[in-house]
Amino acid sequence: MIKNIFKKYKIFIFLGLILIIIIFLKIRASNQKNLPTTPLIPPTVYIAPTPTPDPLLINKFWQDLINTPKESLLEKLGPAEKTVITNNRTVLTYPSDTENWPTQVFLSIDKNSVSFIKRFFPSKEETYLRFIEKYGQYDKKYFGEQSPSGFDIYIFEKTGIAIVASKDSDVILQVWYFSPNNTENLLLIENKNLKETQPKVF
Repeated sequence: MIKNIFKKYKIFIFLGLILIIIIFLKIRASNQKNLPTTPLIPPTVYIAPTPTPDPLLINKFWQDLINTPKESLLEKLGPAEKTVITNNRTVLTYPSDTENWPTQVFLSIDKNSVSFIKRFFPSKEETYLRFIEKYGQYDKKYFGEQSPSGFDIYIFEKTGIAIVASKDSDVILQVWYFSPNNTENLLLIENKNLKETQPKVF
């Protein structure tokens, strides 16, 4: 008898089950809609800061080029951007971080090796006080073209470095490199610009 009833009403039973499933799904969807939504937070991306070059390493790099054979220089720096003649010396210029102020590499009189290097407007990390902290007290002080503006020339003979800098503003305009304990090339090249007494300002 039950079997006959099932056969007779199986369509209605089947439709009823479908209706129950639909109602269940609607209730579930309604409950999910009422749940508080959590905003999607993008993953935190860590960007490493660009390291600032250590001025000590920068100076060591250029200082190590002094007395370097020209061939080795070209291997390290590549071909010069320009070649000029200054104070009867051949000067190779290389681009720097400061536009229109290239680094100048002076060759020896025989043009076979590096005798003197000039860098202009070094980074802000290179200051007069930091030079004193790293290299000690300067050995000699000269006055030059920038002295009326407060920028004098400080020679660190043992290190083979000189700076055109202002004590008051703690700013460096130029860094020069030469053979340690030998200022001959520096004095020959910069002879016109080095004065032992401060020029008078009129």
